[in-house]
Parts: sequence; structure tokens; C-alpha cells
Amino acid sequence: MHTLKRNSIQSILSLLDLFPAVVLLGARQVGKSTQVKQILPDAHYFDLEKDSDYTRIFDDPELLFKEQHGAFIFDEAQRLPKLFQAIRVEVDRNRSQNGRFLITGSSSPELLQNITETLAGRCVIVEVNGFSWNEALECPQSEFYSRLEIKTIDAFKHLNTTTSYPELLDLCLYGS
Repeated sequence: MHTLKRNSIQSILSLLDLFPAVVLLGARQVGKSTQVKQILPDAHYFDLEKDSDYTRIFDDPELLFKEQHGAFIFDEAQRLPKLFQAIRVEVDRNRSQNGRFLITGSSSPELLQNITETLAGRCVIVEVNGFSWNEALECPQSEFYSRLEIKTIDAFKHLNTTTSYPELLDLCLYGS
């Protein structure tokens, strides 16, 4: 299976070094699940839309952390609100250990409330959007973004074009 490399992977890895949990929020079908599997390929993965994973965690989420160690991915976490309390307890048990939890969810008021009330100060939220043009075309990101750090108009005068007009037109007409 071929998967596209997202621009945000390196940023998310950096955030995992700084926080116990990183939450990826976004609309359905923007690549959250695929991305978390690329970021932490060896983590314990639980898809809470899958009945067996949901049932395993539903009765006693804290038991999961007693049975298994290492990093965890909880996909579609909005389906199990009490999981956030168990994650908070586990994070507080060893506050210095960052990068243990990668959580995804579709943007919903309930999910945001659970995150802000339960995991405040323990996680960072990353919004995942649809594919950018360079991701969809599998080409490098424009130099424009690295030149933003320079903060002078001269940095932008001689940028190279990374995408042709026909490629951009196709993306506009057929999605991205």
C-alpha cells in the first residue's frame, strides 16, 4: 500500500518529544489514521470504531496501561470519553515521560471538551487538514515556507515554481 508523506510528520514527532500526548483533530478521511501509524509504527494501536478494540477498553481503560507498556495510539477517541480520564491518570503517574499517547478524533464539541477539561496541560492539539498540493503531487514543499523565517521581502523575490499550471488546475478540479 502506497501512502503519501505528510508535511506535518516531523512537527508531530517534535511535539511528542515535548508533551505526553498529542491529539490530531480533523474531518473524516483527511488521513489522521494513516498518519499516526506512520509516526508511531510500533505503538499499541486501538481503533475505537472497531468493536473488539472498543470493548477491550470500555470496561476498564486503566487495566490496559497495567497490561501493556510503551506508546499507545487511540484512533477515533471521541467514541470513548472515559478513556481521557484514564490517560490523565497514566500521564500524571509518570509526568516526565513524553510521547506516550497519540490520539485522533473527528472535530466535535464533545471531544474538545474532554480534551480541554481532562488533558489540559498534558497534551497539544494538531489540526489535520486535507492534502496540500505538494503532498498530493508527492513533491517537496515550496521554499516559500522556509523563507518566512527570514522576514524580508527580498527573500521572496526569486522563488522557484514547484507546480505547473496544469497540475494546479487538475488539483483544483479533482480535489485537494
